[in-house]
Amino acid sequence: MLTVSNLSVRFHTDEGLVTAVDDLSFALQPGQTLGIVGESGSGKSVSTKALMRLLPDYAELDANSHIVYQTKKGAYVDIARLDARSKALKQVRGGEIAMIFQEPSAAFSPLYTIGNQMIEGIRLHRDVSRDQARKLAIEMLDRVGMTNPELRVDQYAFQLSGGMRQRAMIASALVMRPAVLIADEPTTALDVTIQAQILDLLKELQQDFGMAIIFISHDLAVISQIADDVLVMYLGKEMETGPVRRIIRHPQHPYTQGLINAIPRLEELDRPLLPIPGDIPSPLERPTGCVFHTRCPHAADHPRCHTDVPIPAQTQPDHLAACHLLTEKVLEETV
Repeated sequence: MLTVSNLSVRFHTDEGLVTAVDDLSFALQPGQTLGIVGESGSGKSVSTKALMRLLPDYAELDANSHIVYQTKKGAYVDIARLDARSKALKQVRGGEIAMIFQEPSAAFSPLYTIGNQMIEGIRLHRDVSRDQARKLAIEMLDRVGMTNPELRVDQYAFQLSGGMRQRAMIASALVMRPAVLIADEPTTALDVTIQAQILDLLKELQQDFGMAIIFISHDLAVISQIADDVLVMYLGKEMETGPVRRIIRHPQHPYTQGLINAIPRLEELDRPLLPIPGDIPSPLERPTGCVFHTRCPHAADHPRCHTDVPIPAQTQPDHLAACHLLTEKVLEETV
């Protein structure tokens, strides 16, 4: 239902041209949950905001970027080619593809009630009266587990707790029954109990509405609970992609291995934490070759890592990893 091909996003800044996403490709199937994971600065949020054309004016999509989406009516549109002010884009954005933002306090306006903001979105996509839109808003607030929705609909975001704000954000995104939901780290600012409730709620609503989900997180433990497949990103590049259980149990890329090794384990409380050495480079100073080679424990012995961009190699069915070590191993096995 959604195919992203060669997505590249660049920002024009005072310091120069910054590449935030570089030649990213993936596909999303109906009902699938795709987890996108990586450190801060990996390009996770930028890549998904590009799907809805929510990037600022100083951002540009590469001419070779394609975001092909199959609408609810069966028609195919390339979102990357739609005019920013076109009716077609407005119908897709919010009506067919919706987004839950990382911080609902910033996503909701402090000047208007939760209900007013939901009603505005409903009437933008559906020809209904204000009273009808208000009724739909209350029904959706109730559906996401909001206590006393008739009262909450007239409250402001700052009057709600963190968990309630996140539920209100989910209700705002789902009130139009979108086919694709993008969740940008929706549980990061919540405690573990509320986090588990939100994850269970998303899985329940996904089954009820039959929607696909793109779930962004820096936490592989969260991704393992909700995702079917996972895309690992680093500095705007795809490092590894495949079924979530296979990647967590048998990671192929050194970066994915580093992320998993850094997770504390209850059965090994005495084991020291193993962080990935170094820091993610500035996008203004992107490394040549494999972008991870400046932190990779194997790059020193492999000159190609410093000069050549690795091509994703298939290690298992539906499992790809972009690493020269894997490519050489696959070539050796082929020979």
